Amino acid sequence: MRDEHLVKALTLAVDKGEAEPITLSIERDLILLTEDLRGRRVAERMGVRYIGTLGLLKIAKNRRIIDETKQYILKFLESGYYIDQKLIEKFLKDVGEIEVSYLSNSNYLGLLPFTSYNLLSGHL
Repeated sequence: MRDEHLVKALTLAVDKGEAEPITLSIERDLILLTEDLRGRRVAERMGVRYIGTLGLLKIAKNRRIIDETKQYILKFLESGYYIDQKLIEKFLKDVGEIEVSYLSNSNYLGLLPFTSYNLLSGHL
């Protein structure tokens, strides 16, 4: 059962597409999967734990459900999904799919576009 009053109240801060999952997360004590910054802020204020796509990929890799995350990130990007390049770089470094020395020696890393070659090879 979804609390329609809570959904309506939350739509003052976020759209209905975010309000409904936040409400469901509260009602069922679930982790919210969202990329929406405003939705994350509201969820946090409401005491709702949340995770994004990259966080979910990291869990899958840590649990050895997947071997690497790059191919999934590439599919997201190719389908028009936006993920900030610096966030991807930091994420790939954190999960061990990019060499730290490469990142620290690169002054132009933020200017390179992601391509299937450089993302999959680890050469950003």
